[in-house]
Amino acid sequence: MIREALVNGEFQAGDKLPSQNEMCDQFGVSPHTVREAIASLVHEGLLYRLHGKGTFVTEKKPRHLTIGLVVHRLTVQSYTNYRRSSEVSSALLHFVQEEANENDVAVLLYVSNDDPEMERRSLKDLVDRKVDGIILFYTGGEQNLDCLEQVKMAGIPLVLVDRYVEGFETDYVVSDNFSGAVCVVDSLSELGFDKILHYTYLNESNAVSDRTAGYVAAMTARGIDCTSMITGFPVPLQPSTVDAFRDEIVASLRQADGRFAVFATNSGVLQYLWPFIVETGVPRDQLALACFDYPYPGLPEDVTIVKAIQPLEEIGRRSVRIILDKLGGLKAIQQVKIGTAIEVTTCCGLMTARSPLSDALNAVSVQTL
Repeated sequence: MIREALVNGEFQAGDKLPSQNEMCDQFGVSPHTVREAIASLVHEGLLYRLHGKGTFVTEKKPRHLTIGLVVHRLTVQSYTNYRRSSEVSSALLHFVQEEANENDVAVLLYVSNDDPEMERRSLKDLVDRKVDGIILFYTGGEQNLDCLEQVKMAGIPLVLVDRYVEGFETDYVVSDNFSGAVCVVDSLSELGFDKILHYTYLNESNAVSDRTAGYVAAMTARGIDCTSMITGFPVPLQPSTVDAFRDEIVASLRQADGRFAVFATNSGVLQYLWPFIVETGVPRDQLALACFDYPYPGLPEDVTIVKAIQPLEEIGRRSVRIILDKLGGLKAIQQVKIGTAIEVTTCCGLMTARSPLSDALNAVSVQTL
């Protein structure tokens, strides 16, 4: 009775309740029933008593939303321009946090360090905490699919970023890696580089495999059999791992002979490759480099570099907005692919935007399930 009156808005926050006798008459119940009902609501915190003044409706405290963000690794940047970041996770964290702050949402950060077991523990903890949503940079492969199912069973909105999971229906926001790789090859070809070597990861996510597929499609369209031009590294990539492939890397670079380009799947791979490229002694004006994301500092300024820039700000912000849409009642699954921008810095130091970020943000594919 009194509870229903509170729910229906008959009594507002801060209102003083009628006297016991008035409520007995209003609800047609005994004084004992009224006293028990009030005591129960006071215990729940919905009402409070002030000695000598009466019983009042508690002010409703706004419920603050909390989103869990799980990333695969995190590196502290020495600069603050996250739109030109080499570290994908750092940039995503920054933009997720910005969008969350603007919507009065708290963010809980978890770092899995590329460890599937740590990722499992992070997801379990977020489910136990009953967070309002989860944004996940997924690295668990088949091993952690059951954790994703548990998140769904708990009714917690889940948005994957950077990569999606084949056959698992959930919301995601990713770059259009296939088209981005095609644009990289197109740009290199326009610069006069038709011999393009590709260095990537083995058995990695579809973010990486889509880039390789885009490279193969673009090379095949030019009538080039690029099978022998692809070198794959195991994950995670570390200096010791690269050293083990030293002879293979140097041999592949020297086989290229003459004017050629090196297309690395990301800036980390390119960073590891650079010392081996220098070792070949290739003249800088006969070489071009390419990768997804901005290269790490240290590459020379007299080498042509083609960069596929992921829309990390839009990915981070949109992932938060999708969760808020879900909490607002949206049932449909949103699977979003956003185009990449292409930046070219020539060996003369001239920079051009073959496909600027503003165009990339317009190249958005949204599949609604």
